[in-house]
Amino acid sequence: MSLLDAQFGDILCIKSKGFISKIIRLRTLSRINHVCFCLGEGKVADIRLFSTLKIRDIKEFEREKWALLRPISVITETQKAKIMEFIDHHMGTKYDVLAIIGIFCNLNLRSKNRMLCSNFIRRVFQSAGLEVLREKPLAAAYPELIFQSLFFRKIGGNL
Repeated sequence: MSLLDAQFGDILCIKSKGFISKIIRLRTLSRINHVCFCLGEGKVADIRLFSTLKIRDIKEFEREKWALLRPISVITETQKAKIMEFIDHHMGTKYDVLAIIGIFCNLNLRSKNRMLCSNFIRRVFQSAGLEVLREKPLAAAYPELIFQSLFFRKIGGNL
């Protein structure tokens, strides 16, 4: 399976090599440090550190360690439309750098109108009436919890 096999609703889980990525994994006891929402046709909706929510080419992640997760239930056309409306509405939303500082300092810090990648994934699915982390409060979402969620099954990758 290649990254280009990703379908709408799949989640791309990433293990990056950078210093901040390693700190995120260490502080959250995670194997991964980043998640993206797959749109299909080689595109992902991605919010990352020092950037905003953007549509990116999935090939940007080819050199990373990655895993592809697929929802266990089919996303309906109505749910797909709600998800796309959510993504369109939040395009340009800034990454929550304050929350990352909180992770480094073991503090619960959040910025209004900003998101972490894992909160973005959770809120995307919530916009369609789907909950990927039923047992966790919104603030508790981080990449590893998405990776472990029973809402998804791993379908490929090198991670």
